[in-house]
Amino acid sequence: MFVPELLRSRFVVGIIVGAAVALTLAGFTAKAFLVPNPTPDNNPLLTEGFNFTPLRSTENVWRGPEIGEKIDLTRLKMKDGRTLASTIGKQASVLVLVNPDCAMCRTASDGMQYLREKLATLDTTYFVVSFAKPPAHIDFFEYAESLGVGAPSFLWDVADGPPPPSLFGMSVPSHLLVNSDGIALCVWPGSSEEKSVRDRMAYQIVADTLVATNALNAVFQKPTPPVEAGARGRSSN
Repeated sequence: MFVPELLRSRFVVGIIVGAAVALTLAGFTAKAFLVPNPTPDNNPLLTEGFNFTPLRSTENVWRGPEIGEKIDLTRLKMKDGRTLASTIGKQASVLVLVNPDCAMCRTASDGMQYLREKLATLDTTYFVVSFAKPPAHIDFFEYAESLGVGAPSFLWDVADGPPPPSLFGMSVPSHLLVNSDGIALCVWPGSSEEKSVRDRMAYQIVADTLVATNALNAVFQKPTPPVEAGARGRSSN
């Protein structure tokens, strides 16, 4: 059955939101920054789960964009002027938001390196981005390279106006999963000074990305052509 592109996009977002909710409900809550009632670290079942739901509360102004919000990828540019829109390709990608003024970004760079390497095995590209204008004495691209993530970096071009408040005001470092059109599919705000918590956050981001990309592939993959009845069992001579 033919599905118009716009309706199909909304359908995909709906599938991914549902999958994320299911994953959250089934996931484990870890001891974490801004998460109440911490759970002891000695529980082996909690080594790979993190509940981002409290960080996405509407009470948190730094929570990031809503699922389905569109980011203008043409405004994110590399040092040579190439845009993220021209670089991202057709697959969904993960963006890590950083800021040279953020000490936590350097602390959390170990998790960024892990995510870039792990997500690459899922055919998901990892990009470093910033929506905040860096201080005049700092070259953003040199700063991004100094984090040692090994991923291309992009800075929001303010020539045509500032970024949306949801992105400019989002906590850093944070992560977003976006499709090739810049639609936000998953949002993971914040980090932690504790490495064990950062590790759990990273594991959860990988798990959520796997669920989301599998949903995308299931919807957009081309159906296998049916085999004609007369062709079954036929061999070439």
